Amino acid sequence: MTRRSGRATPSAYDTRVVEPSAYRGNPGTWVVVPVYNEATVVAQVLAGVRREFDNVVAVDDGSSDDSAAEILKSGA
Repeated sequence: MTRRSGRATPSAYDTRVVEPSAYRGNPGTWVVVPVYNEATVVAQVLAGVRREFDNVVAVDDGSSDDSAAEILKSGA
């Protein structure tokens, strides 16, 4: 956040961190995970995200590895 005229305004360099547990159980919160050639780690990443968020969508952007299959196996 940057301050101008006494008000906080969003910045391209905004580095605020929000604890995931603050969103747990909030049915309106969705997490979108972009995936490109991440077959070796995507299942682990999605498992971690799904522990904190109920609604997770993983989007495979034309991977040439087994990323899509790993996403499907993870249930995201």
